[in-house]
Amino acid sequence: MVGALLQGFIAAALIEEPVFRGFLIGYLRELGLNDGWSVLVQAVLFASGHLRYVGSGRQGLLMMVFVWALIWGWQRIRHGTIVGTILNHALVNATVFLFIGGAVTSL
Repeated sequence: MVGALLQGFIAAALIEEPVFRGFLIGYLRELGLNDGWSVLVQAVLFASGHLRYVGSGRQGLLMMVFVWALIWGWQRIRHGTIVGTILNHALVNATVFLFIGGAVTSL
């Protein structure tokens, strides 16, 4: 559990959250997109980075990634910070790693 949590936290949450929910949502809002469109666009781009799941027969996992990206985007807008999204992302990743097995590189 500790290894999975650390892997999900370091390898993904600390890298992906600042980029997608931090920078990208902020940038899209600066460009004039409203909150809903900003969240949707970042979720589509975030999910597109996980298209490898389709080739490995894990299409359901790709849909989960998209839904989580929507939730985390909404959370970032609602609270104005990515601290909670980092923690939630790490917890979700750790849970997925525990149930599916493997490492970030095999998922």
